[in-house]
Amino acid sequence: MHTSTGKIDFGWLAQSREFAEFSALLHNLVGMTIAIYDPPGEKSLTVFAPDDQSPLCRLIHSTGEGWDRCAASNRLHFAEAVRTRQACRYQCHAGLVDIAIPVFADGTHVATISTGQLLPMPPSVEGFRSVQDRLHGLPLSERAVRKVYDRAPYLEESKLDATIKLLTFFVDYLVRMGLTLGGMAARLEHPKIAAALRYVEDHFRERLAVADVSREVHLSPDHFSTVFRQATGRTFVAHVQQRRVEEAKVLLTATRKSITEICLHCGFTNLTHFNRVFRRWTDKSPRQYRNESPTRAGGVCTEWTDERS
Repeated sequence: MHTSTGKIDFGWLAQSREFAEFSALLHNLVGMTIAIYDPPGEKSLTVFAPDDQSPLCRLIHSTGEGWDRCAASNRLHFAEAVRTRQACRYQCHAGLVDIAIPVFADGTHVATISTGQLLPMPPSVEGFRSVQDRLHGLPLSERAVRKVYDRAPYLEESKLDATIKLLTFFVDYLVRMGLTLGGMAARLEHPKIAAALRYVEDHFRERLAVADVSREVHLSPDHFSTVFRQATGRTFVAHVQQRRVEEAKVLLTATRKSITEICLHCGFTNLTHFNRVFRRWTDKSPRQYRNESPTRAGGVCTEWTDERS
């Protein structure tokens, strides 16, 4: 997101409600935890609860050397993801499957999304021995590793690919919305319209009228409507409708919610109005959009490297 100084601050993503909800959903569904790192790949912008991480990774991180190995693995593969500008799937030093997704805004690398912590195969004696060998030199007993190994998540190849595509699609959506809203707010000379944009972002899923927002920014409805159009180049109604349609596009692509549920979730009051507005902005009905819009992550850089050497 652009700030008034022209720099891009991506910390907002880690604090956004949308990303928090998506992270919780992904963790509940497949056991994967999402972390957001700064461009150098050294500082995580996300704060985890103790149970969010894979038990195996938590055990490895409990040792200083284990933490250093993880950090080195992240830096190496984050750099490769940035170089290729693609999601990069790789095996970390412990043999677990990790994914690095570079995030670009206006051509600038602003963050890296990291997730995974998955077993490369279903739990087995062979798989445990492989992990145990890779952890050689760390002060961890075989018993301690065995206790957490069987609790590490595993995803089939097709489900893992689908998860990567879904995550990339969702992050792209958040970046587009962040740049649109941030860039618009940065260009505005009228602070009350900037405040109105922030209010809409927090409340667009609710019933929202010009009178509601103009009251929040202490302007009359008529004056607010005039100033809003002068500042943004579109009407207040058009802005709210587009924001709701963007939200609906994500839900149509990334969830199995019914079209009626999505309609109501995004702030529309009935299906007829939802269909009409959605078609106006996309030239498709919600059902057509869902059927014709697979999640696309672009290419996926897959590296199966042995980091024991």
